[in-house]
Amino acid sequence: MASGLYHTPLDERSIRLLNVSVDEENANLIMTLESFSLDKPLPAYAAMSYVWAPNASDERPTFGEDRVVVSPSLWEALLCIAWRKLYPRLWVDALCINQADNDEKASQVRIMHQVFASAECVLIWFGSIGDEEAREVDTVLQINQEASTAKSPLSQDQARQHNRAFRPILSKRWFSRAWTWQESYVARSRKFFWGHFTFDEDFMDSFLSNSLRYMDDLRNDASFQDSFFRKVVPMLTGLAPWEDLAGKFDFAKAMKQRRAAGCKCPSDIVYSVMNASPGAPKLPVDYVQPSLTTFAQAAYFNIKQTGSLGILSQAQQHLQTAVSIDAKRMEWSSWVPDWRWPYRDEEISSFSDNVAPGTQAKPSVTSDWRVLTLQGIFLDVLTQDINKQLPNPRSLQQPKQEEIYPPTFEPTSVALASTAKLGKEPYIVKTVDNISPRDRLGMAMMFGIPYKDQSEASKARKSQSRLDQFLKVNKIAMTRQGYYANVPITAQEDDVIAILYGSNLPLVLRPINYTERPGGEDKVKYTLVGQCYVHGFMEGQALRAAAKEEQANAEGIATGPPALTLPTLDFDIV
Repeated sequence: MASGLYHTPLDERSIRLLNVSVDEENANLIMTLESFSLDKPLPAYAAMSYVWAPNASDERPTFGEDRVVVSPSLWEALLCIAWRKLYPRLWVDALCINQADNDEKASQVRIMHQVFASAECVLIWFGSIGDEEAREVDTVLQINQEASTAKSPLSQDQARQHNRAFRPILSKRWFSRAWTWQESYVARSRKFFWGHFTFDEDFMDSFLSNSLRYMDDLRNDASFQDSFFRKVVPMLTGLAPWEDLAGKFDFAKAMKQRRAAGCKCPSDIVYSVMNASPGAPKLPVDYVQPSLTTFAQAAYFNIKQTGSLGILSQAQQHLQTAVSIDAKRMEWSSWVPDWRWPYRDEEISSFSDNVAPGTQAKPSVTSDWRVLTLQGIFLDVLTQDINKQLPNPRSLQQPKQEEIYPPTFEPTSVALASTAKLGKEPYIVKTVDNISPRDRLGMAMMFGIPYKDQSEASKARKSQSRLDQFLKVNKIAMTRQGYYANVPITAQEDDVIAILYGSNLPLVLRPINYTERPGGEDKVKYTLVGQCYVHGFMEGQALRAAAKEEQANAEGIATGPPALTLPTLDFDIV
């Protein structure tokens, strides 16, 4: 790449824009670069969202005599957009950033969200289209035009044909990349390009909404359904399942959705989410430090910012066996989520940031980002497994014995059933009709696919099936004080159950002898095993009582007899 193109480095508040037009005589592109400050009014421009080709690229003389490396896919996209004369100025990362300058790349990453949020439109390029695919798309677009002219809805057969024609879009690499998510999420508006076809947002909303009713893959393929709601719908619409009802950005939930996103450097999984919202933790962009250090920083600052330990539930995703817990500790700390791995929906609960007043986490961390210190209450110790795996809740519907479970004074069989079910019945989704395509997509992301012909019994079976899947990786154990606990299958005898500030569930921790430095003294620290459910001790009374007593002691107020005899301790988690 000719260094003359980037003779003036960009500062942290400047960007380059690409002026692009077509040399119609030679069917070539004419391009120039201009620099602009983000602190001054910017000219109208569009930002391109596309996938870098991993190994396919060509040098092309596109800046006068200067040659630049452009992938065939990007070259086709630029030609397609320039021929249409949609936007004379574009922002394209491969050309507007000096890819040979690591400092410039790091500074541009920090303002990437502003670049895309300031663009009039984000142009999403899915890639080229084959001849047969193009013929199918032409056919269904003609059908759509005829239906629109006649003001009549598509028939079921026509809708299925429509979905078959556009189904290949959903498997494009664009959906699996880290940065393309942010580029679409912050966009003010979007246009979609598939070869020579262009689609607007209303068209895409209708296609996705019809898919909920007529795409067979969504009914029959659980993996495709997960990808559809976790990647496709949010990235094509901007609907965000990681926002609460007030529109507040939930960094932990976004990371859960975006884990294992494709990128050259795993740190970009964090950076792409971090820069998408002012509510996310702000970290220095550092491509020199290990990615797991970036993951540790993101988790720690999220805990500190929200007071919630919810993000720790994602650290147990790849701790599938007792052996892997120790192996993970050797590589990195057990409390650090490793977002390089895919998401598995096997958590006891979805954590939220809504922890009770006075019970927020107050974390501290060592300078090497390995040891996380949290405060909480030592509750109990596991003694034995009742079963290797949990009993099927449906086999425990009726009490079969009269022994009384001491902590809650109920029949033992009832306590076992409640422990197996996590204290609640399976959640059943309600069907909602007569809503807009966009609202239907939002409801489906939150509560599942609202099939019009789906019976309550069918929905109950799906909910039970999900619970049964969860039970495969958990078991019932007894504690020394006689509590039943629903614990991860990796839990062992002598593991500790603790209730930590910032968590709405108890955690299973494993005591270990830990040496902080070679030749140093061993100290007892803990590795994270996972969440658990302790029947009869799930109402948060321990933390509330401890927090109330601690505050009263700090203020010198006599509270009478202690409400709780369990001491608040520091837990060093490695």
